[in-house]
Amino acid sequence: MRAIWAVLLPALLLEPQAIGETHLVVVSGLSGEPKYAEAFYEWATTFMQAANDRWGVPESNTVYLAEKTERDPRRIDWRVGPARMTGSSSC
Repeated sequence: MRAIWAVLLPALLLEPQAIGETHLVVVSGLSGEPKYAEAFYEWATTFMQAANDRWGVPESNTVYLAEKTERDPRRIDWRVGPARMTGSSSC
């Protein structure tokens, strides 16, 4: 029963306008080399532009996650990369 509520509750909390809208999340992985970073960026932005122009996905419904937000702060929403641990943890 908990599993059903875990799935249904977020849907019930959404605004009626948000249900049925198309959203796009683009995740660009760690490049390793500058040539791959450039290629990943070009692929991601081309895909996002096609989603906006051809398929009518609003820019406000597009999220781009990449390894460096400095590359294009207007488009890249968050930085992805290896997790950084702070403090200490005991297991």
